[in-house]
Amino acid sequence: MTSRHTPLALIAVGRRVVPWLVGPAVLIIRGRFLELASPSACPGLLELISIATVRFDANLSVGALFGVLHAIAIVSGLAVFVELVFHRTRNIAVAAATGMAVGLSPLFGLTLSPPWEAAAFAVCAAVALRADALIDRRQRPSCAVVILGLGLLLAAALLVPPWLIVAVAAAFVVVAISVPRVGPVGRWMAASAAAGGLAIVTLVVLDLSRPDALAGPVSWHALAACALPWPSMRAPTFASTIMWLFGPFALALAVLGLFVDAYRAGWRRSVVTMGIVVACVVLTAGTKMTAQVVVTPLAVGLWWLAGSGLHEIVAGMGRRPVLRVMSALVLVLLPVLEISRRSAEERDDWVRPRGHERQTLRQMTAMLNLVSPDARFVEEDSTVDVLLRASVFGGRRKSKPFTVVGRSSDVVRQALGGGAVYAFPYAQEDLSLRGFVIEPWQPFAGIGAITATRPCRTIGDTWVDLTGASGRIAMGADWEATRGPIVMYLGGPIASEPSPDGWPPRATRGFHFFTFDQRTGARSERLLAEARDIGLSTEHAALAQPFVVRLELHRTPRAPLALAMALGAPFPLGVGKLERDGVEAGHFTICDAPAIQIAPLGSSVPFTGTED
Repeated sequence: MTSRHTPLALIAVGRRVVPWLVGPAVLIIRGRFLELASPSACPGLLELISIATVRFDANLSVGALFGVLHAIAIVSGLAVFVELVFHRTRNIAVAAATGMAVGLSPLFGLTLSPPWEAAAFAVCAAVALRADALIDRRQRPSCAVVILGLGLLLAAALLVPPWLIVAVAAAFVVVAISVPRVGPVGRWMAASAAAGGLAIVTLVVLDLSRPDALAGPVSWHALAACALPWPSMRAPTFASTIMWLFGPFALALAVLGLFVDAYRAGWRRSVVTMGIVVACVVLTAGTKMTAQVVVTPLAVGLWWLAGSGLHEIVAGMGRRPVLRVMSALVLVLLPVLEISRRSAEERDDWVRPRGHERQTLRQMTAMLNLVSPDARFVEEDSTVDVLLRASVFGGRRKSKPFTVVGRSSDVVRQALGGGAVYAFPYAQEDLSLRGFVIEPWQPFAGIGAITATRPCRTIGDTWVDLTGASGRIAMGADWEATRGPIVMYLGGPIASEPSPDGWPPRATRGFHFFTFDQRTGARSERLLAEARDIGLSTEHAALAQPFVVRLELHRTPRAPLALAMALGAPFPLGVGKLERDGVEAGHFTICDAPAIQIAPLGSSVPFTGTED
């Protein structure tokens, strides 16, 4: 008897263990953080956990903290999702392959930030698993199951505040259909109490670290804008995002799974499920949450359908040895295609960490103790945001307050009129290319003080005068769709050969120049003919200089928003515009931008004094 039951026991143990092995395998294959991420527009539970952790251990590096949070979120989220797929397919190999594909897809970014996408995916998968199990049982859930469901809904609202409306509505429905038969009035009162309690608890917890906690005087408006967002028409624009996150093979499997499961589950269940998913996407699309977080409910549904479609293909192949080998190859193909899509992603706008991962609350507090009173910091990334929030958590630093301002050029210029303004490495690099004078702040490496502005001109469809007096200029765009092209003529007394300064290799395809030599005093006929053809006055002073450089600049897709050019020599006179056949979506600025040295973040003095 023992020998007969031993294989079955091992299979049962393996079935329970496999879901928890998918996450660690994904973490090993994925590798380490690649880029910085902007702070969350609606800080939630993950930020509060991070704040509490760094306050408990002020010497804990924020990179190590985020690494642990990512590991927990990915391992638990994929384990729950594998269980969800297994609950439908009863095939652990299919469930594990689908879970691996999810973890290796672009859905979970390699960003130095709280694991917003992975945590949202985990809670959505848990809600779907509980709902699927309750529907299949077709019986009134127990009290423990109801409490678990309300806990999951509370977690969803705390992780992604814009989901509060959907969570409250779901809590009302869950309690209304679960309470004993006490009559309609008692049932509605219990459901209303549960929904109201969930909303109150969510708002109280989120109030501990409001979205505008670092922006000066706080108000309920910012919190209400996150917890009660208006539906947005941006939702249809996420079609391209979904294609990028899933890929054609996974979407084809999801379509196959949709046909199979819609037939089995019935149209009513399918319509209700799709309505909840669409509501979550539309509400979240009205905020500045990342695209991966916005489409998380849809991602869980599509990957669940992809697992169902994969199971149909594998099951249809039969059990012959050759067909089993082909089935195994199909199972391996899905995660392999997803990781190949991630590695083949063409992006030139990576924002690499510069010591951000090594920062601690103790270092941040030491720096805050030394800055000027009422200092202003330019918004940096999620690591700096968490550490700054931790430094003011619970009303600390009232005796020496500071504020954080946006990285917009207009906002920073306005902040300069009110006192000292400091910038961290990423903001220094960006603002130095947008017309700001930045000087190293001696007490701490990696912190710069913004002291003044340099000449900048907005480039439109009319000619404007420019200057490259420092021998280095920068082209700045205000958003990704701003491409150009721009044509500029720069005049000076010294021959030079301009070059792109720090451009990614693919972006250099948008850099072209030609030099006109007029040292003999005779005007270049080619230059004059070009000027007449493009509507530029041939009498412009820049065209009369001994050397005239024509620059044609175009921002390639996914290139950095700000790009510098080394002119090789000063060019005090210039003129530029967007070409007539160019497409202007947004605005370009051309700024004089002398090169600066930006040190990685790191404290150069020991921590002294108190936190305040």
